[in-house]
Amino acid sequence: MYDITVIMPAHNEGKYIRESIESIIGQTFGFNRLQLILADDASTDDTLKIMKEYESKYSNIKVITFEEKTGSAGKPRNEAIKCADGKYLMFIDADDLYELDACEKMYNCIEEKHTDFVTANSIDMNEEKQKYEKPFIDLEKYPSQYIEISSIKDDVLPMTCSACFKIFSTEFVKRNNLKFLEGCPAEDSYFSYSSLIAAKKCYYNSDIIYNYRRRYSEGNLSISTNFSFEYFEKINYAYNKIYEKFRENGFIKYYRAYYLNSVMYVLFNLIDSNKISNDEKIDVLKMIRWLIKLCEELNIKIKEVEDNSGVIALMSFVINEDYQKARDLLDEISRKRSCMTKEEDDEQKSQLKKRIKESF
Repeated sequence: MYDITVIMPAHNEGKYIRESIESIIGQTFGFNRLQLILADDASTDDTLKIMKEYESKYSNIKVITFEEKTGSAGKPRNEAIKCADGKYLMFIDADDLYELDACEKMYNCIEEKHTDFVTANSIDMNEEKQKYEKPFIDLEKYPSQYIEISSIKDDVLPMTCSACFKIFSTEFVKRNNLKFLEGCPAEDSYFSYSSLIAAKKCYYNSDIIYNYRRRYSEGNLSISTNFSFEYFEKINYAYNKIYEKFRENGFIKYYRAYYLNSVMYVLFNLIDSNKISNDEKIDVLKMIRWLIKLCEELNIKIKEVEDNSGVIALMSFVINEDYQKARDLLDEISRKRSCMTKEEDDEQKSQLKKRIKESF
């Protein structure tokens, strides 16, 4: 048995996958203590060729393949878990990088804390591997700490949706039959929060162990930034499954902060999308009305929220099924946002979430 199984799904990541694999081979933990499972999701570039090259060099690298594209990292990860021989599981995307001491820090932490899983911190980098100034999770606001489902009642952090900067007990995952959603975005969000719901004990380690590559060029869009009509169908499905997971386990009172992140995420993606027609925008609004309307069940008083972005008014139009006004407002908000800088965009979203949380 290996100490850790690292799982890496990939679809057409030939440009980056060598760097990602090398960040695992170079771990201070010792690569001989790791099992690396590479899952090729029907790539049409040289991704599989590179995987096979590494498999031929190292006995602890295993390649699994899919003849037809599965649509997300969910199924490749689920199938890889079945092949895992490690005491613990870690996940990495094929365009990202581990810090070289990531496995060592995560292994030592989960062994010391005796938890079902440990979640950690990450930092964004651009395509040239230049790191951003601030980590994903504020180091001063969120020190290392034990976390539980009740800790996300008003704030999802330091718990995160990503499975990639976490380490899980393999026995815990298999005993609870924890799975990623398949063929849709937010598949790791479902897995992460299913893990939090099932866990007896978990821990947040504030160390930065993961480098997340931000990719913005038009020809390089990931499934989570490709705002097509199909994308909205699939993320609507995923959010419904996540809501059901909270509800069926009796944890709706802890769902509000996750709900807020979800509804803001899907609405801003819809506002920013230029890949769907006006008629499709109305269809999407009808599709996600159930999600927007959950604010009433969750006692989030959006009518009391002061907002100059137009998003609160948009939510009210959808709840009242006034879709024509909602679509017109979508276009108006989109025009205003097209003139904003990234910093202004981040600030607008941050302030809106802050004001909504004050209505909790």
